[in-house]
Amino acid sequence: NDVARGIVKADVAQNNFGLYGQGQIVAVADTGLDTGRNDSSMHEAFRGKITALYALGRTNNANDPNGHGTHVAGSVLGNATNKGMAPQANLVFQSIMDSGGGLGGLPANLQTLFSQAYSAGARIHTNSWGAPVNGAYTTDSRNVDDYVRKNDMTILFAAGNEGPGSGTISAPGTAKNAITVGATENLRPSFGSYADNINHVAQFSSRGPTRDGRIKPDVMAPGTYILSARSSLAPDSSFWANHDSKYAYMGGTSMATPIVAGNVAQLREHFVKNRGVTPKPSLLKAALIAGAADVGLGFPNGNQGWGRVTLDKSLNVAFVNETSPLSTSQKATYSFTAQAGKPLKISLVWSDAPGSTTASLTLVNDLDLVITAPNGTKYVGNDFTAPYDNNWDGRNNVENVFINAPQSGTYTVEVQAYNVPVGPQTFSLAIVH
Repeated sequence: NDVARGIVKADVAQNNFGLYGQGQIVAVADTGLDTGRNDSSMHEAFRGKITALYALGRTNNANDPNGHGTHVAGSVLGNATNKGMAPQANLVFQSIMDSGGGLGGLPANLQTLFSQAYSAGARIHTNSWGAPVNGAYTTDSRNVDDYVRKNDMTILFAAGNEGPGSGTISAPGTAKNAITVGATENLRPSFGSYADNINHVAQFSSRGPTRDGRIKPDVMAPGTYILSARSSLAPDSSFWANHDSKYAYMGGTSMATPIVAGNVAQLREHFVKNRGVTPKPSLLKAALIAGAADVGLGFPNGNQGWGRVTLDKSLNVAFVNETSPLSTSQKATYSFTAQAGKPLKISLVWSDAPGSTTASLTLVNDLDLVITAPNGTKYVGNDFTAPYDNNWDGRNNVENVFINAPQSGTYTVEVQAYNVPVGPQTFSLAIVH
């Protein structure tokens, strides 16, 4: 956590903006949490921070003999040594491991899981688990999409560890409205080539596209040799490497995802405290994507998605927070003044209606991002080859225009509703410049 915090610029958000996740409640659904008891026996990283602890997989038992859940929770909000990204946030923990070591505590409909956490106050829900389905859009994916569309809850899923082949995103990481997180390398060169270049995508990280051709993962974060909280009940064999009795190293997109969940808590705190709005899930996702850094693969890209989270960039956004619902053929128009010499990144995200699990295309409502430069040059969302205005995107509910060398002057930003069968459709915009 200590190294990763610097890579994703969570430390800048903490030190320069005072963002530690204060007032945010994050839910983690995972194996278990250390001793499973919210008392003095609990790991130091979580004492006094637990809002709710639910035993869903085993009767009255939320402990963690596996080690996975404790480590994940520590990366989000651990508040002792090796702090997490949002050490002042509070935790709702849902233990979903059954007595056989599987995830039998998951309900048949994931909305049951999300609403339990929502009722306990969580507005961010992070999930470092999934099923390898080679990019398919499943009933679980559909239920995630439906829940995010109807509720103020940002839901994150690990992309999966089925890489390096393409088309390997796990479900529900294939959900349109989730933030799906892949893993880049951490910087701990003493551990060798798996942690010696922060611009390498981790070999195991699942790659896009989804089966219907959507760009996933959404963003990346470090996910190799992450040092975080160690369950007192887990054996050494659970970990990539040992550190001491309280902390240990693990890796996977499971470790990258809670880092981003902690970053979302910092970002959400920023919007509430410093920008005066309660950000919708679509705005938090757009701000993360607009601020993300290309690890050198270009866009669009199924290995890195939209890049590695760079939190300080995501804080200084111009934004639209779901204020203009659109019906078919309507449009919303904004203007933005740019300066030459600073890259311009514009992200459009909308929480789409749930798709059909059998359709060849999961997108339901199709919006388009159209940017017009001061000299009249047009750019459309997700078209990264010149001319930038002839490949319109009808697959993704994330559309980006990135202009590396913008002109000085006024850019027109249009969101056009091409086809909205289940409407009207709200959207968020984030502009980083």
